[in-house]
Amino acid sequence: PDSAFAFAFYGRGGMNTEWDGGTATFDPTGQGNPPVTSDGTFGAALVGQGATAGVDLSQAFLDITYARKAGDNFAWGAALVVAVQSFAAKGVGTFGQFTKTFVEPFLQGNPPGNPTNLSNNGHEFSFGVGAKIGFQANLGASTTIAASYVSEIGMSELDKYADLFAEDGGFDIPANAKIGITFRPRDTVAISLDAEHTWFSDVGSVGNAFSNIFNCPTANPTNPAAWNLENCLGGATGAGFGWDDMTVYKVGVEWGVGSDMVWRAGYSHGDQPIPNSEVLFNILAPATIEDHFAAGFTRKSGQNSEWSLSVMYAPSNSVTGPNPFDPGFTPDGSGAQMITIEMYQWEVEFGYSWNF
Repeated sequence: PDSAFAFAFYGRGGMNTEWDGGTATFDPTGQGNPPVTSDGTFGAALVGQGATAGVDLSQAFLDITYARKAGDNFAWGAALVVAVQSFAAKGVGTFGQFTKTFVEPFLQGNPPGNPTNLSNNGHEFSFGVGAKIGFQANLGASTTIAASYVSEIGMSELDKYADLFAEDGGFDIPANAKIGITFRPRDTVAISLDAEHTWFSDVGSVGNAFSNIFNCPTANPTNPAAWNLENCLGGATGAGFGWDDMTVYKVGVEWGVGSDMVWRAGYSHGDQPIPNSEVLFNILAPATIEDHFAAGFTRKSGQNSEWSLSVMYAPSNSVTGPNPFDPGFTPDGSGAQMITIEMYQWEVEFGYSWNF
């Protein structure tokens, strides 16, 4: 047939951090009062949230795809992408004084509001729909090129975290585009080159600079000319993680040995998305890795079954930047406490498949 419908379900997990212990020393009112030291990465024990800080994000997708061939060497497809995500945060309650919920009543001459949708509220779910398009073309007998684009997926608000994320808890999934080419110098060997670009900066809660928070009245009480309520946490332009857009380049090779074994190896590189000015908030999401190395194989174990094993290693990479809440902080970052976030990864994956 020249056309087909398909359904694909897949997920993204492991996007979580948990920091136990530690202390933070800070002015709890932001008004120049004597500092206090409290347990927790962000001192959340002061507001009764214990000494553990972190986030947990999981995403799942269902692609409903229509694909069609146009001749022997070209095919295109389009998909409706249905997404669901689960998010939880804890240990960030000391940022409450910098939320829109806290500040807005205060500016109107009323007691400050209570930002109950900021931290330690358990998991919240959001849902959204996007679109995907792509094509694949054969350029001769041994070369194939393919490309795809996935739109930004507008997600419903994470209501339990409306005081944390910009746009009242908005956390959309950013758009991305991919292009790749595969060469087959022999029937048993394939060499692939790919590039993928993700527009993190288009999603406010991900791309907004953390420095926006210093236009929130309670973070900059002596400079009313700079005040912007929407720069407070939860506001339309509230502080975010400050991520830049990211492009990742990949190379992979696959080669068959006999009729029942396929070996694979690959490498990818992409400049990590966190500027050194954004280190403080990214303690919660230290995505500092730039290189990945992977290898594995698939072996047939019967006429209708096979098993696979792969190993991935991502060497350590770090980002260092100033703590903008340090009283010694200056615009060039000098004089402030310096924070370093670092990550490395090992991953081992085993799979078994049975065709029926």
